Amino acid sequence: MTTSALLVVDVQNGFINSNTTHIPIAIRNLIESHHFDKMVFTRFVNNARSPFAMQLGWHRMYQKPEIELVDTLKGYAKHVFDKDTYSAITESVASFLRDQKADSIFIVGLETDACVLKSAFDSFDRGFETKVLSDLCASTLGAEYHECALKILRRNIGSSSVIISDELLSLQKQPSHR
Repeated sequence: MTTSALLVVDVQNGFINSNTTHIPIAIRNLIESHHFDKMVFTRFVNNARSPFAMQLGWHRMYQKPEIELVDTLKGYAKHVFDKDTYSAITESVASFLRDQKADSIFIVGLETDACVLKSAFDSFDRGFETKVLSDLCASTLGAEYHECALKILRRNIGSSSVIISDELLSLQKQPSHR
């Protein structure tokens, strides 16, 4: 039997803008309408010695309120992992998911072209059955970056691994083919 986990990547105040504002409510609606055996949330927390600061000169996401999860999702966030990398599949998250016997991961969140993309690659590389819910991801830079990332994901982890949330119910009813 497949154990599913919803991985909510970096849906934080500092990543909400006009291109991403729809994502928290859409994810909340998914959580309220679908069953997941586990839910894991990540928060990106930058620091002055990170590659983001040192190499990119990017000095955001250091403190509250930017680093806080959006209010819409806080009540669902029982398992929250902080990270200072693109990937949400850190050692601690991967260990937690393995301890919970999760073998199927559904990824939603921000930024499709950065953290979601890297998390999907790492989830795939670690052997999890990986599905990115494309309509529940977004990029602060807009649809062009979001769509480019989805195109890369379809090519590299398989077009059947990039789905829309409406397809989730039928997937959850099918037996695992592992």
